[in-house]
Amino acid sequence: PTSVAFNRDGTRAYVTNQTHGTVSVIDTITGRVIHTVNVDDNPCSVAVSPDGTHAYVINQDSNTVTVIDTATYAKTSVRVGISPQQVTLSPDGSLAYVVNLGDYWGHPKGSLSVIDTATNTVLTTIRTGAQSAGMALTTDGTRSYVVNSSDGTITVVSLVTGSTESTDP
Repeated sequence: PTSVAFNRDGTRAYVTNQTHGTVSVIDTITGRVIHTVNVDDNPCSVAVSPDGTHAYVINQDSNTVTVIDTATYAKTSVRVGISPQQVTLSPDGSLAYVVNLGDYWGHPKGSLSVIDTATNTVLTTIRTGAQSAGMALTTDGTRSYVVNSSDGTITVVSLVTGSTESTDP
């Protein structure tokens, strides 16, 4: 297991199983796995929509996000940047933000993919710093702070305008 996320009322936990390429759905009342969903290679991060209807799973080796319908377990795949690291949802759940590490072989710049959750399409990709590894959203959802592990900076992204600014931590 590498990551866990809960639905809003805490009755379901979604756990990524990196080695097996699966997500375990756990009933938190009984503590039992009630379903196992096969996803792509190397799932490493998961987030659940605010309304609990979808789980978003980062698949690091296939450069995708698997979107799981939590009622039917039907899946959709969305291609994102190179080596995605983390997924975070906007406060209203209308957008999913995916931090992409970048390519170790000559393209160290990371990026932030913005996915429209209604259509499961990438709206835009915003360049960030070298090897972007994680992020946090402001509580109002207007800015993202992306941590860039290789160059030791933080890229502040305006999620309203798409503009960026790098800062030293």
